[in-house]
Amino acid sequence: MKLIKDEAKRIRAEIISRQSFLLTTVGSLAGLSVGFGVFIIFALLGGIPIVTLFVPAFTVGFGAKFIGKPFEFKYRVIPGIFGMLTFVIGLYFIFTTDLLFLALTPINFLVSYYFSKTQLSKLEESAVWQAEYE
Repeated sequence: MKLIKDEAKRIRAEIISRQSFLLTTVGSLAGLSVGFGVFIIFALLGGIPIVTLFVPAFTVGFGAKFIGKPFEFKYRVIPGIFGMLTFVIGLYFIFTTDLLFLALTPINFLVSYYFSKTQLSKLEESAVWQAEYE
C-alpha cells in the first residue's frame, strides 16, 4: 500500500504519540500483580508446571500492551524488565535451591517484550515502514 510521504509520517507520529512511559509502567505493574498472583497460587497448590513459569511474563506484556500501547523498543523494554524481575523474585521465594531455573530469565524477558507490542492495522504498518525507509 503506497501512501503519500506526509500521510505516512503523520500516521507514524500518531502511533508514537499514543505511547506513554507512565501508562506502560502502570500496565506492566498491573500485569505483574496478576501474573505473580497466579504464580503464587500454583506454588501453594504444590507444584509449578513449566508453562506457569511464563504466566507472569505473559500477563505483564499484555497489561502493558493494552494500557500503555508501546510500539518502540525503548517502551517495550519496560515490560520485559518487569516480567524478568517478577520471574526472578518468584524463583527466589519458591525455588530457593534450584538455580537452574534462572536460565529461563532471558526467555521471560523476551515473552514480555513480544506480547507488549501494540497490534497495528495494515494501514499503520505500511505507514510505519514507508516513513522509516523513505
